[in-house]
Amino acid sequence: MRLVYLLLLLCCSLTSGFAQFKLVPFEYEIQEYIFNQPDFDRAEQLIDSSANKYGTEIGHEVLRIYLIDAKGNIDEATSKAKMLLEQNPNSIRALLAYGDLVIDKYEDYILADSLYARAETLCNSTDNFALYFIHMAQAFSFFDQYQYSKAITLLKEILRTYPNAPRTNGLLGAIHIRQLNLDLGLKYSQKANKYSDLAYIDLNIAIAYSFQGKYKKSIKMLDKLYLACPDNEYTLTTLGYAYTQIGETDKGLAMMNKSIEIAPENPYPYRNLGVFYINQNDTKKACMFFEKALNLNYTNAFNTEVLDLQQKHCK
Repeated sequence: MRLVYLLLLLCCSLTSGFAQFKLVPFEYEIQEYIFNQPDFDRAEQLIDSSANKYGTEIGHEVLRIYLIDAKGNIDEATSKAKMLLEQNPNSIRALLAYGDLVIDKYEDYILADSLYARAETLCNSTDNFALYFIHMAQAFSFFDQYQYSKAITLLKEILRTYPNAPRTNGLLGAIHIRQLNLDLGLKYSQKANKYSDLAYIDLNIAIAYSFQGKYKKSIKMLDKLYLACPDNEYTLTTLGYAYTQIGETDKGLAMMNKSIEIAPENPYPYRNLGVFYINQNDTKKACMFFEKALNLNYTNAFNTEVLDLQQKHCK
């Protein structure tokens, strides 16, 4: 879910007293057990304890929806989020939760963006805490749609108020790395790393190192990520490509091919295989993979590198 960790990363440093986006008691701990250190039984116990002791709030219902989704029941989670919004049409938390789920389930960005826009309309312009969550939801939506300039504008606006927000710096870093603005991407990503231990930030840093040709540094980070999550296609393909560049070709190719088996619609693994084969002077194979990457929208999702390589090597 796109709002995963947002509360978790901010609630230690920000007050939770805003009426428009009120955190429930034990929310930090509950989200830890839902997302970071999964223990669904413990999360459910804490939600019940918080609601019973302090009274049920919309935040409790949102956390229950997150928990249902984390268990893999996205249909039920989406249905409950829709019902919660129907019962509480002016709730910012309900609007964001439902928007998040309609993207995950339906990829309905038009509906999600309209929900986020309604949340922003309802929000008090001085309530920076609520605005943070609204703007992050909007930024993730723009990111998913490859509307990077819009995402960057929102993220920079957030940093004016919360310059150390890990999720904000991390997403800015990811965008710049995708666009091969590697120094700037590393700057934001490494700043995010100072204030969080999110695996995806380490992954983005490792991808940047790979683009820079710093393969041993990339491998050092990726080996840890691979042990924790061996089926992440970005970890597999980046680690595999790095291994091919230090002489472990068979191991690297196996990882890159596995990443395609896991996520055949992701253009990035095809880019890596294409670059590998170009370096092996196997133009025919390289051009085949470049074509696949471009057909899967690599240029919009990342940058013009593959298009440039295709125009240079493939006739």
